[in-house]
Amino acid sequence: MTFSMDGPAATSNVRCAPESPALAAAATLPRGSVARPPWTPLAAPSGRPSALSADDPGGLKRRSIFHLYLGDGKRTRGRADRRYHSVNTVYWGVTRSFGPWGDYGDVLTHGIVRGRGRHGLQIARTGPLVPAISLPGTSNFIVTDRVRLRMNQSGLTSVQFRLVELIHVVHLEWSQWPRTGALPPHVPGGGEPEGYILDNPHDAKCAAAIGPLWEVVPPTYGRSTVRRINRTPRSYEFELETESQPAPDFFRSRTSKYLMTTDRGRALLEPLPDDAIRFHPVVVGTLDPGDPVRERHS
Repeated sequence: MTFSMDGPAATSNVRCAPESPALAAAATLPRGSVARPPWTPLAAPSGRPSALSADDPGGLKRRSIFHLYLGDGKRTRGRADRRYHSVNTVYWGVTRSFGPWGDYGDVLTHGIVRGRGRHGLQIARTGPLVPAISLPGTSNFIVTDRVRLRMNQSGLTSVQFRLVELIHVVHLEWSQWPRTGALPPHVPGGGEPEGYILDNPHDAKCAAAIGPLWEVVPPTYGRSTVRRINRTPRSYEFELETESQPAPDFFRSRTSKYLMTTDRGRALLEPLPDDAIRFHPVVVGTLDPGDPVRERHS
């Protein structure tokens, strides 16, 4: 994961490798197209009723416990008595990618949120190297000025931006560090990842070199649950209950802080030269009324 400065003089020849042929193909589809997700429903366990039946040959009604194979090959156990509109996906959940060094790498790559002031979100981070997209918090989707212009010119629906306030920037050329170990070669004195930023003085020249950063402000749409099913590498299961009207290209559900996007949104963001985010297929259906609608981390 190599980052390049997104500024007037910046150049980059770094490309994102596609996660899988299935995901790469999905990113090229027009809005509203149906893409086969990178998981396959398996037959029901022995002794249980099959997920497929004569009155439901397509298996759209899940009557038994099933398994989903997600994009990273991890397996998660499904829930009984869920009713799904489709076994296909046209939506994607967006999270941080799994970079080097765990929380240390997250702070170096994405920075940290320090609050929200009168002029917008306040963040602290390293510089001058900044990824085109960063997520300093789960609900904060930050883009550079170049990406903002690209999104504005794309014709995607319901995309709004709010200028970010860079209140603390530390000059640190960490992208050249060797990545062979489980820990970075340089660890803050107190051992906490935030020490890279908070233990060092603000560099105004470095902040100016970064240029303006923008927070994407999406509308809300539908209800969802998000469950982390694996820690290393991070893997999430997204479930979405849609509304009667079409979804905007970028949105958060009314019950989750994670950003979600359509095929068109993913196709716009995925070719960007920094591998700082990851896309997860979203299962669309009707949420179980008894299921707590919130993020679940397990």
